[in-house]
Amino acid sequence: MVARYLSAILVLGTLFVGGCLVSWRKWADITVDYGRSLYIPWRMNEGEVLYRDLDAIFGPLSHAFHAWLFRIFETSFMTLVVPNLIGIILLAACIFHFFRRHTLPISDQSTGLFVGTLVSSVFLAVFAFGHYAWMGNFNYVTPYSPEAVHGTILLTFMVTLGASTLGNPGRIRLLVWLMGGVCGLIFMTRVDMTLAALMIVAVYMLLAWRAPAHRVLGLSPRVALFAGGVVTAILVVYVMIGQFPLAYIWHDINVLLVRGRIDKNPFYATVMGTDNWQGNLWVMTKNMFVYLALIVGTAMVYRAPPAAMGVGGKLVYVVAGLFPMLMVTLWIWEMFPISGLALICLLPIVGLVWSTYRSPPVVGRVEGWLRKAASLVPMLVAALWILLTPPTPFLKLLLLSIPLLVLMMAGMFLVALLRPREKQGFDGEGAVPWLLWATFSFALLLKVPFNARIFHYGFIHVMPATLLLVAFLVGHLPAWLRALGLNDRHFRLVMTVLIVLTSARLVSLGYSLYAKKDFPVGEGQDQMFVYSPKNDARGEVIGNFLAWMKERAAPNATFVVVPEGVMLNYLARRKTVTPSMSFLPLELLRIPEEQQIAYFEQRPPDYFVVIKRTLKEYSLPGFGESPKLGQKMMSWIHGHYSQLAFLEPKNEDPGKFWIRILGRKESPYNTKQGETGIRGTQ
Repeated sequence: MVARYLSAILVLGTLFVGGCLVSWRKWADITVDYGRSLYIPWRMNEGEVLYRDLDAIFGPLSHAFHAWLFRIFETSFMTLVVPNLIGIILLAACIFHFFRRHTLPISDQSTGLFVGTLVSSVFLAVFAFGHYAWMGNFNYVTPYSPEAVHGTILLTFMVTLGASTLGNPGRIRLLVWLMGGVCGLIFMTRVDMTLAALMIVAVYMLLAWRAPAHRVLGLSPRVALFAGGVVTAILVVYVMIGQFPLAYIWHDINVLLVRGRIDKNPFYATVMGTDNWQGNLWVMTKNMFVYLALIVGTAMVYRAPPAAMGVGGKLVYVVAGLFPMLMVTLWIWEMFPISGLALICLLPIVGLVWSTYRSPPVVGRVEGWLRKAASLVPMLVAALWILLTPPTPFLKLLLLSIPLLVLMMAGMFLVALLRPREKQGFDGEGAVPWLLWATFSFALLLKVPFNARIFHYGFIHVMPATLLLVAFLVGHLPAWLRALGLNDRHFRLVMTVLIVLTSARLVSLGYSLYAKKDFPVGEGQDQMFVYSPKNDARGEVIGNFLAWMKERAAPNATFVVVPEGVMLNYLARRKTVTPSMSFLPLELLRIPEEQQIAYFEQRPPDYFVVIKRTLKEYSLPGFGESPKLGQKMMSWIHGHYSQLAFLEPKNEDPGKFWIRILGRKESPYNTKQGETGIRGTQ
């Protein structure tokens, strides 16, 4: 058994090191989102106050942690990268522990070790370093929102602690108190993470009634210990940062959800799938039936119906086992206009239907071979879809139906828990941890209920559900099939092959994007690699901008990037004059344009830096081109500032990406429009 554990560690270690090598310093996006994670803690250590001088959309925990890291070590990009890499290791270890320990049957350690290794491998290969969209930041090293990653890690720890308290009476009081402390930290990350934590706690308290540990610790003391842990965590953070760490919750709910209705925003409506929820639900349902066809076809076709089964029973068996295969075949035929492929897939199905109703003396060994051949059809068809589908539909359709699948799995776990033990193929108490994880999965899916995708926000919100599905297919479901007398080894093998094949396809897609990032931006520990100029001009132009600022702007000059790009402030080590990190619709809901202009008038920046940024995701033209976004701000800027420099890429279409640097009109150092500026005024 020790050798197997060492093998598991070797596999996971190889995936982690390989992910680091392929993606090293290539994780972040140079203009979008991640700059906040660097700029805010830098300015906090310079004396600026969170939520007063620095507008943070989410909770204070991540920024306080990053500021502490900057104080202990140095203010640099890599100072945040290394702890996040450690966080990936800890999260993978927690995932491995959970699924290894709770895979059914619990007594089968080898199966648990296999499932834990496979699930952790999927996390490391697919999610930790994933890169499936042109923009970076959708990974666990440089996430678009560090609060999302920290919240996910803490939620995973809380679910693991909760499962341990329900199954093990030993040290239960300490574990419940720790679980409450972790929950308190989650409350300081994001509102959606807070909602997920509350849902998990509610299900945990209900499940505690059926747990053996309930005899040791009743509900009332359990709630009291849990609440004590929450209060302790909040007080500790309050003392450390000098602010009440939950004040942001009401502000975010009131401004963004109640008054702002961001669910009506075109961008967030598309992310959630609510822009066309009926159509998306229909596609999700079809996608779910394809999954069920694959599962049922693989599970039932391999084993012949009992000889004593009558004609009616055989008919049910054939329909249950072969109709899903026909459905998969027709679906692949629809996806790819290759009629020959569909006909080849139909041949073993027709042969299997014929062999099922023939007497064994006539058919002989032919039936067995036909049945084995037919059992491979779902795997072959799924493998062809995985390998041949173009990247965009592959990424969009792969996990679209996972919210429905999570609900189905949760229903099966609940039935296993409530049914009498003598009618179960496995211990119903073993379903309790799976119910907790299913709650965790569903809670995070609420942000993408009708548009679950493995890319974009999916690296956070789809990750737990994906791991649950993987563990269900190779752990829980084979145990149930074995209890029904079906071939669990064949089913587990087919599912494992498809999971590995899917992961390999995703890794190859991510590698193809990472391979295009070889252009350095920044210096020393702040250096990161972005797309080469032939692929994306942003890196070249921003590098020229940083050189311009270093040569011509005073060390303490200030500038504001419009509409987004506070990463430039951080890399240039020059602050902005407004609390906002960007001026997109979400930020302007919190601080409207009129208030932004007031900040500009109170503390006029030395420069405005206008970058080319499309706003098609918000169904808007460029910033300042519509009364809905930025027109008042741009009118004020053009009335008080004039152009000093226009930076564009060499040997590229100048309309692809550019930066305009504007200086104050009344400045005695300002040059005439169109010329290059010199050192800024104070």
